[in-house]
Amino acid sequence: MSEEIKKYDEEINLIYHKDPTGLIYWWEYNENGHLIHVKNSFGREAWYEYNKKGEQTTAHYKNLYGEENWYIYDEDGNQIDMTKQKLKEREEKEFLSRTPASRFELMDI
Repeated sequence: MSEEIKKYDEEINLIYHKDPTGLIYWWEYNENGHLIHVKNSFGREAWYEYNKKGEQTTAHYKNLYGEENWYIYDEDGNQIDMTKQKLKEREEKEFLSRTPASRFELMDI
């Protein structure tokens, strides 16, 4: 185990944290001090957008497998939409790598 490290920006927002297990987090904020991006050393990330009143309007998450989710909120903070993107391209590549070429020769593409 290593030492815990925390770093802050001029506005005293946490921008870096390394925990005793070695996991690292990074945070970014907009000019109004709202969190706009966070990621960790495992590859997870999140992005946030806000309206002029400082209310969150979208949240976009990516997990360590690259799968992504988007959440859209109305002006009252209610979730009104959710979109999930699976790794279709990766899934197709994995399928092709497991499928013998002769099988495709018989397909009428």
